[in-house]
Amino acid sequence: MDKKERIYHAVLEIALQGGISATPMSKIANHAGIAAGTIYRYFENKEVLLSELYNSIADELYQVMADRHDESLMLETCIYEMWKGIIDYYLANSNKVKFMHEYRMSYHASKEVLCKQKEVYALFTQVLHRGVEQQLIKPISCAVMSSMILGPITELYIYHESGIAVVDDAMIKEAFSVIWQGISKQTN
Repeated sequence: MDKKERIYHAVLEIALQGGISATPMSKIANHAGIAAGTIYRYFENKEVLLSELYNSIADELYQVMADRHDESLMLETCIYEMWKGIIDYYLANSNKVKFMHEYRMSYHASKEVLCKQKEVYALFTQVLHRGVEQQLIKPISCAVMSSMILGPITELYIYHESGIAVVDDAMIKEAFSVIWQGISKQTN
């Protein structure tokens, strides 16, 4: 693991314990096993560090969706595969997900970084728009559609992390079925 990765790893481990705002650069450097001054060779300040880490995680999440995106699939299956990819990522990368959610809600998040979220889900949004154009999906506003589709991912993740429920394939399929019924123009 190179120094930059060690710094990112340190942020994910310690910033989430005491909160992003309460974590000084010196503590991050110490946890990463590097000199306090070395961290500034990689990052101008804490805001830049947090922003770059957020962007790195967002890029990973985008790649998950891009890898699952297949236009040759039926629309419902295409959306499901991308959606399930997000859930799988959340369940496998707990610290990264916690960081992303905390960072988006913190004062550290710049407008540019918050726009990154829109960029990450752009491919997903394109698939949904295609569904609306093909009259397979209800013409719901983008904000409402995103909340209906992405909100359950966060809730299932929280249930899983807190031990309230075991999020398995059956639960994931059931959740998507409910989502699809809510956005689909087709009546089954």
